[in-house]
Amino acid sequence: MDNSLKFSTTIDIHATADVVWDTITNPELVKKYFFNTEIETSWQPGSPIFWRGEWDGKAYEEKGEILDIDPGNSISMSYLSSMLEDNPENYSVLNYSIETTDDEFSKLTLEQVGFVNEEALGHSKQNWEQVLDGLRKVAEEENE
Repeated sequence: MDNSLKFSTTIDIHATADVVWDTITNPELVKKYFFNTEIETSWQPGSPIFWRGEWDGKAYEEKGEILDIDPGNSISMSYLSSMLEDNPENYSVLNYSIETTDDEFSKLTLEQVGFVNEEALGHSKQNWEQVLDGLRKVAEEENE
């Protein structure tokens, strides 16, 4: 994994930080915007996290570990794509951070550090753009 390869983006969401946090951590809401993915974890540092679903008719399971969590504010987790062999060097790190900008808006920053190559970074960036747009929409619906 090349840790110099990273992707970071920030989106504005018309929702409170609590709603954004719930949208990131509530399995029923995650499923709405994350390609119908089932997410499973206890949200405790050191606990495993799994993303399971189906893509192009094929079942997949991606996994990682909760590295650090500040409920309502930030979460850091390792992440292994199902397309890679399960070796420590193939894990990247995902960091979510929520900032309240006022009573009605939040900023969500997502960073992914560590990719096997530029092509993998580009693929991930494209997927995250879709996922985060969906996350924003779900959070704003939940905020109403």
